[in-house]
Amino acid sequence: MGTLGISILFAAGLALIFSEIITPGMILGFVGFGCIVVAIVLAFVREPSFGWVLTAIAIVFVPLFLFAFIRVLRKYVAIKKSEEGFSASEPGLDGFVGKEGITITTLRPAGMAEIDGRRVDVVADGEMIDENIRIEVTAVRGNRVVVRAKRG
Repeated sequence: MGTLGISILFAAGLALIFSEIITPGMILGFVGFGCIVVAIVLAFVREPSFGWVLTAIAIVFVPLFLFAFIRVLRKYVAIKKSEEGFSASEPGLDGFVGKEGITITTLRPAGMAEIDGRRVDVVADGEMIDENIRIEVTAVRGNRVVVRAKRG
């Protein structure tokens, strides 16, 4: 492979890494990185000074592309702001801890129960509980209401 072919392979590798910025998925980036490595190795075999030139170009451009990739990915993937007033838990569930209710469905471990006149999705704390059994709320974590069968 001549100098022109090695240059084309190297440029294709840079183009593939750059295209990874536009269409994240890691496959194009890995293939592009492989093309760059093969081009550099072939350049060193053919003419060492050409290998050093390609290495210098790669040292400059690959980190720039990685930095751009991270910035673009962060722009589209990361949550930037939380919505003001947003709560992951349903209003009023925090007050259920310690309250009693009755199961509407069998809890295996999740199901429905009636607590304070409200139908609530609940999760049994480590045991299956049949329907129409008295329960007690032991914890509320977000929208998850944890219950156990009422003893006595």
